[in-house]
Amino acid sequence: MHVRSAQVAQDEEIARLLMEQEKKEYRKNRDREKEQEKDKDRERYAQEKMAYERGRPEGDYRPSSEEVVRPRTRDEQEHQRQRHHNKPSRPPQPRGQDYENVNAGYGYSDHAPPRAPTRPEAHIRGAYYKR
Repeated sequence: MHVRSAQVAQDEEIARLLMEQEKKEYRKNRDREKEQEKDKDRERYAQEKMAYERGRPEGDYRPSSEEVVRPRTRDEQEHQRQRHHNKPSRPPQPRGQDYENVNAGYGYSDHAPPRAPTRPEAHIRGAYYKR
């Protein structure tokens, strides 16, 4: 019986050693695959970067005026005013009439009534043509 139990213990030890060896190989293969993926990612990134750099013009890259909006300088504003000196920069505010002998309550109200349409409405025109 001792021989049999010694044999079982020896078999278990061999099985444990084999499992450890397989585990090490599995981890090694997994790490190798991860490194390959990282290398592929680095290579893909480098290719994308090269393609991006190829698309840009060499030297000092200055964006077009459509890409950049900047405020006008004072000189530019003065130049604009000189070119259009006869045009006011903003329409003047409407002034209320200031009559001496007229009560302010008699003026127009702030909201004028809506104007009548210049063309007759469609339902009126239809009625006209039916006659």
